[in-house]
Amino acid sequence: LSTSGGCGATTFAVNLAAELGDLSGERSLIVDFDLRFGGVATHLGVNGEYGLADLLAREGPMDSDLVRSTAVKRGDWVDVLLSPATINFAEPAPLYFDELQATLGVFRHGYPWTLIDAPSLPFDAASTLAGYSDEIAIVLNLSVKDLRNTRLLLEGLAKAGVTTPVHLFANRVRGAGKPITLKD
Repeated sequence: LSTSGGCGATTFAVNLAAELGDLSGERSLIVDFDLRFGGVATHLGVNGEYGLADLLAREGPMDSDLVRSTAVKRGDWVDVLLSPATINFAEPAPLYFDELQATLGVFRHGYPWTLIDAPSLPFDAASTLAGYSDEIAIVLNLSVKDLRNTRLLLEGLAKAGVTTPVHLFANRVRGAGKPITLKD
């Protein structure tokens, strides 16, 4: 999860997916829930005709073979489920969360590692995803805005009953302006 645009959450997710795939010797799956831009595809330079929205809208059973055939392969270690914004930027398909838990179970069955890049989801969708996750990474810049958003996100997850372990990753500690220091 990210606390603001440009904090590096997509870069974090893509790099982590590649490293986990490389270290395990098996393909990782990265699922792009970026409803605005489809940052994973841009980052990796991939495109395709089908993606996450197609799987979530599908009626009938889903299995790991269907997921693998829908995902775009990138390099030796990463498969990508494209966001609706990547498939059709002008009119992205809606995401239906009704079968989200079952869909995530299929991802788990088919891949040793599934990373979800969810930078701009509404809070209810983000907290649902967080509740089904084994680990949560919150990526933030060391700025007043991101620290405030992180606090609100953590409070919201706790209020929603999410007990999944959370890890904070401060990114881009040097840049324009003076960031808050880790000590601060």
